[in-house]
Amino acid sequence: MTDKELQFAIESGIIDVATIQEQYDMANREENLNKHKYEVWKGKNGYWYTNIPDATKPSKRRQIKRKTKKELEDYIADYYENIDKYTIDRLFHEWNDSRLNKGKITQSTHTRNKTVYNTHLAKHGHVRVDEVDEIMITEYLEKEVFSKHMKKKAFLNLKGLIKGLCLYARRKRIKIVDFQSAFLDLDLSDKDFDRTVKRKWETQVFNEEELPLVMEYLENNLYDIRNVAMLLMLISGLRIGEVCVLQFDDWENPLTININRTETKYKDDKGKVHYEVKSTPKTYAGIRQVVIPSKYKYIYGILRNKAADSKYCFDNGKGGFIHDYVIRTRFYRVCDILNLPRRSPHDARRTYATMLLNNNVNEMFIVDQLGHTNISTTKNYYYRDMRNVNSKLKIVDNLNL
Repeated sequence: MTDKELQFAIESGIIDVATIQEQYDMANREENLNKHKYEVWKGKNGYWYTNIPDATKPSKRRQIKRKTKKELEDYIADYYENIDKYTIDRLFHEWNDSRLNKGKITQSTHTRNKTVYNTHLAKHGHVRVDEVDEIMITEYLEKEVFSKHMKKKAFLNLKGLIKGLCLYARRKRIKIVDFQSAFLDLDLSDKDFDRTVKRKWETQVFNEEELPLVMEYLENNLYDIRNVAMLLMLISGLRIGEVCVLQFDDWENPLTININRTETKYKDDKGKVHYEVKSTPKTYAGIRQVVIPSKYKYIYGILRNKAADSKYCFDNGKGGFIHDYVIRTRFYRVCDILNLPRRSPHDARRTYATMLLNNNVNEMFIVDQLGHTNISTTKNYYYRDMRNVNSKLKIVDNLNL
């Protein structure tokens, strides 16, 4: 039968489309019900029960109950009709696991992705991907920002995760929205994000009175390798993860260090923290050569003497490397001894960046030394005022107002 003949048969009533559609739906429903291999039973409470495979965890089942047998069978038929459809939950776990298995991300990034997902998207995990449109994404992101008082960094993490899911779906030929259009339609500005600073800026660096005290203490107590690590961070601006996994092969000479890797960590399903060496620094720009002042060239010799049989400069005594919390705890301990407000390892990096900027060091050198992409990162996120009141008074006195 040609298309023209079929059209004539439908229009003349020879073929009843409604009846055919009804028969098709009934046959399709029966076919889907036959796919169900689990028992269907009526409970003593009058409800009808069965088990359904978990779409995201095929080895597990979940129990379903409905008031009537027909309602339960309708659910079963719909389940098998849509079993090949991707939910947000299924898409996320498949995407996240595949990236880990292919070595595109580390275990710590895999865990961080799950944290972001569980915080923001898991509650919508049952929604089918093909049911999501641009407006839903736009409204959802705007609502999350305001309801959860998100900081911009947290928002960018969530936005990046959604982008990754959409790109993965496209590669899998899964019907997905145009996420770029959704992002362009966002009605958000910097003022919409939480910019609460937990600590005052002046407490995020060692000021010009505190720094000499800290340096003197460390230089007089270099018998402890943790003090050496703290000193190295203050004179080089190295990240804590870079210091933890620093190897002797990374030293080109006692004054030059090649940064090629960093520490990474993640929690397993039981909550145990695992530490590993990531074969690249935190960012691509982090691959760099760092120089230290000539007066501190003795640091390399101290490390060699203390960890002669280890490849790691800061050996943990078991052939491995010390972890970030060990250095962080030492920072707190030294501050307590000197009766100073507690500073973190990242505050040492801020202090170093601030000193470079205050001394009008060439911006290109600053970027290379810190492993930043551009100088705006250093100025916007690392620069703090470390001058005391007397220094500030001298500045205003010189204005001749």
